[in-house]
Amino acid sequence: MDCATGMQEYSARARHGRLRLLQERIFGKGRLSAYGLAAPLAASRLSAFGDCAPQTISHLFAQLRRECDIFPGQRHNVVWRCVMTYRCVATSVAGFVQQLAVGYITHGYYFHVSGWVPDHKYPPSTDAKIIAQYGLDLSRWARCRRRKQGQASVQYLRYGRFFVIVATHGEHPFFGAEAATVRDVRVNPIYFMGYSIGCRQARGGGAYHASVRLERTLCQQLKQRFTAAALRLPLLELIHQFQRLPYEPYAPVRDQLRTILRSVNRQRRVAGLELVPADALPRHRRPVRPFE
Repeated sequence: MDCATGMQEYSARARHGRLRLLQERIFGKGRLSAYGLAAPLAASRLSAFGDCAPQTISHLFAQLRRECDIFPGQRHNVVWRCVMTYRCVATSVAGFVQQLAVGYITHGYYFHVSGWVPDHKYPPSTDAKIIAQYGLDLSRWARCRRRKQGQASVQYLRYGRFFVIVATHGEHPFFGAEAATVRDVRVNPIYFMGYSIGCRQARGGGAYHASVRLERTLCQQLKQRFTAAALRLPLLELIHQFQRLPYEPYAPVRDQLRTILRSVNRQRRVAGLELVPADALPRHRRPVRPFE
C-alpha cells in the first residue's frame, strides 16, 4: 500500500467517524429528537446519499435540510442551528417541575399559558408548530440581546400531553396571540400532577422566588389518609408510606409533609404508641436532567 492510498483510507475513516458523531449529537442514540425524527430514520437518510454523500460538515447539514426538511426556519449558520436543537420535552414529572420552577420561573418567566395537546394531534408536531410560531429556537446570547432591546423571552415545555408556554416581561407576539389566556404565575400558579408551581415574594418585601408546593386538595387528602391510618398501621408501615410518596421535597412540600406528620404523631401520642420519626420524611431533593 502506497502512501497516497493510506492517506485516502485514513481520511475516509476520519470523515465517517465525524459524520457518525454528528449524527449522534443531532438525533441522539435511538431517541426521538425535538421534531420527532428517530436516529434509525436519520441513518437511512444518510445512507441513501450513496456516492453523493457530503464531503464536509456544512454540506452534510445543508443536504440534511434539503432531504429531511426537519429544521424549519432560515438561519445563516446551518451547523449551529442543527447542533443547538431546542429541547422542550421533559422525560419525567420531576424534570418538568424542576425545569419550570428552577430553570424558568426563577429567571423571571412569570407569564404563562398552559394546556393539553388534543388526543387527535401528534405532540411532536405541536412542538414544532409552537417553536416555529414564536421563534423559540434561539441561543442564550440571542435571548440576551433581545432582552436588552426590551423584547420578551419565551420558552416552551411539555411532558406527555401537558404543555406550558412561559414568557418574561417585554414585547413579543406571544402576548398578542394569547392575550385572552395569559396568566401571571405570581397570582395564578400552574397546577401539574399534584403540584402547585407558583412564585412568591420573600418576607419583608424581598425578591420573588419560585415556590413548589402540593395542591391544597391533595394535601388535605393526604392528611386524611395518614390520620386515618395513624392508629391502624404499625410504625414501620407508616414510615414506608411516608417514604414512598412520589413528590419532590421542595421546601414548601417539606413543610406540608411535616404538618401531616405532626397530626399523625398527635394521635399516636394520645394512644401511647411509638411516634413516627422525623427522618421518615425526605429532606433533600436530588436534581435531575429534565430532558434525558
